[in-house]
Amino acid sequence: MKMQKLEKIIEVAMAAGADQADIVVDSGESINVKVESGEVSSYEVSGTQVIGLRVIKDGKIGSSYCETADDETIKTLVHQALDNAHYSKVEELELIEVKRSEVLDGTRDFKYDDSRADAKDLIEMAIKLESELMKKDSNLKTPPYNGVGEYIDERLYLNHLGTKCVEKSKAYSCYTAALLDTGDKQSMHVHQSLTRKFEDLDPTICIEQAFLHAKGLIDGSALKTGHYDIVFSTDKLAQFFSVFSSLFSAKAAVNDMNPWKEKLNEVVASKDLKIIDNPMLENGFAYSLFDGEGNLMSETTLIENGVLKNFYQNSATAKKLGLVNTFNATRGPKSSLGVGGTNKIISPVAANDANFEEGTYFEIVSDQGMHSGADHISGDFSFAASGYLVVNGQRVQAVKGVTVSGNFFNALKNISHIGHALESNTSATFFSPKIRFDALSVAGE
Repeated sequence: MKMQKLEKIIEVAMAAGADQADIVVDSGESINVKVESGEVSSYEVSGTQVIGLRVIKDGKIGSSYCETADDETIKTLVHQALDNAHYSKVEELELIEVKRSEVLDGTRDFKYDDSRADAKDLIEMAIKLESELMKKDSNLKTPPYNGVGEYIDERLYLNHLGTKCVEKSKAYSCYTAALLDTGDKQSMHVHQSLTRKFEDLDPTICIEQAFLHAKGLIDGSALKTGHYDIVFSTDKLAQFFSVFSSLFSAKAAVNDMNPWKEKLNEVVASKDLKIIDNPMLENGFAYSLFDGEGNLMSETTLIENGVLKNFYQNSATAKKLGLVNTFNATRGPKSSLGVGGTNKIISPVAANDANFEEGTYFEIVSDQGMHSGADHISGDFSFAASGYLVVNGQRVQAVKGVTVSGNFFNALKNISHIGHALESNTSATFFSPKIRFDALSVAGE
């Protein structure tokens, strides 16, 4: 999408009576290859582009979106946005204020280059994923999920004050599912690998990890009901924090839906816990230079020494709460102004914790119902889990058929150990050492 065309939309909106206006554009291209039984079962090439216009008229907000930008569509887009504003309530604190003369370009060499993967190479890798996995065990069935993809995304922002921002990125992924069936038992595990460049993709990682846990968990059994220390895999730990992500939302606080609303600068977690949000982490796939209002983003400390230091803020929530804007505004072409995070980093301890592996804990590598079984206000959670019973650092039993429950607020305060080695989840948006939560309830046999 050319900037000149977007500037025309702004001009039409202002000429039609808007007091303020801005635009966000999300566009992308993707190639997805799926393989089944040695044959390409799906080869999809797709492209998307959505243009979202927000106008402010007499203190009222209106928005609309479209997928093309011909003259007639622009007129309709502007008319709908202004019409929606007319029937909206006054929002005195939501303003379009960022003014910058130079274009803010968040595209970086490590994020994007013009090289593209050859279709033949994508297909060959997808076939290799399946064939190499199937060699692992005669009881493996055709993987229900197996493929390779290329993804290019572009994000633009501009407003009536002349602010222009653009960002482009590229990613490659491969994934497979090891489905083990011995006749009386079944086990499946999916693993994904994500990189910026195709040549860096390593299908062996997906194969090894998928098979490791499918094989490891097939003979799983329930633990005896009781209280166990819990260690999540990095993927499951990221999911655990994601379930309660509204605790860091200033918008949730404004709407009285955040139980931490009055807890800024109070202890909410173990003194060893530090969580920061880093939008410009090069190896983080949530890298972003600007937020949904065109502000330059920067690192935000959420929790330090167990103390809640900040919420994710946009300009409107910061004014409402009388706090500093952290420049974490979000806005998609089809969504209103919100807040959100980028790359979360939990700081490791300075040195190796020799006591981390002592004793017994339940290592969770798979779950069912973590989101649906959580209450964001009370902090209570309950979900089905699978993994391993670990004793003095050794996996001694595969575990299936248990339910883990507890309270998120209590779990944060009852962290017994934090590791020293930083690991990433498979989507490379969450970075954390191992964390050992003390004595959560596990219902089994």
